[in-house]
Amino acid sequence: MSTNLNIRVPKRLMADFERVCQNNYTNKSEVLRRAMLDYVRENEGGSEMKTKKYGSVTLLEFAEALENGDGWRRPYIPQQAASALRNALAKAGVSLATVASVTSTSELVGQGHNSYYLYEWVGVFDQSQDVQELSASGATTVTTVFGGHPLDIEIRQTGFRITAKR
Repeated sequence: MSTNLNIRVPKRLMADFERVCQNNYTNKSEVLRRAMLDYVRENEGGSEMKTKKYGSVTLLEFAEALENGDGWRRPYIPQQAASALRNALAKAGVSLATVASVTSTSELVGQGHNSYYLYEWVGVFDQSQDVQELSASGATTVTTVFGGHPLDIEIRQTGFRITAKR
């Protein structure tokens, strides 16, 4: 199923656009569809899983990277994750000087109105460090809600996991 799109553009831009489309043996609809798909993939991650490796960093460096937006166009998710991580680490008694190997992933889950983005940051503590015992169960879990969406943090003896759905 298709829908129509009506937009206003300057006359000069439209003339240039039509000329370039003709010179490249394509039509306006095809070019605009590709541009829209590229825009959605670039700004929402598309349907592919994206991975970022931070390498071995202190938890303080990682939290600061998140607080500074971590390169996101809309940094509220990493900023909320940083705040929740700091609180969870304090609750668990884990020092911000602890070194971890950190990786993040993001992916679109589901289709249509039931779809959401799943963001996850996973850190594995450097095993040469003594990480304080966490609790009788061996884990500390903190759940916060921002914008009506949950953000979960789990801290274990071996590392941490932050999960956000949006």
